[in-house]
Amino acid sequence: MRSLAEIARLRSGECVSAADVIPQLAAGERTGDLEAETHVARCLRCQAEVAAFGGILRAMRAMRYDSVDYPAASLDRVLETLRSSRPRPRLPGWAATAAYCCGLTATAAAGALLWASRRHPGLLNAG
Repeated sequence: MRSLAEIARLRSGECVSAADVIPQLAAGERTGDLEAETHVARCLRCQAEVAAFGGILRAMRAMRYDSVDYPAASLDRVLETLRSSRPRPRLPGWAATAAYCCGLTATAAAGALLWASRRHPGLLNAG
């Protein structure tokens, strides 16, 4: 059986347009894209991709309730390693404030762009 990456490389133009619905179909959900669903129903490559995604989903569901036992002292060893590592030099107060302000500005700008793109979908494609 081919891997998911090998199947994806063999996609035709119609397969590429239907690729967005494949994970939903593998999960047993309806997509609302009748053209893509019809293509997947007829295309063996896309059906193989749906089957591969289905296998991944089954494996993930099987691991849902698995528990992992950690060694008893592992947390203590990690914390000790972090404490014993050489300390990083502290930033001057003005540099920390500038970095904080730049981070807030970038976050606000990203939020404004996201809001604008949701409110006016054609705005970012203008130009």
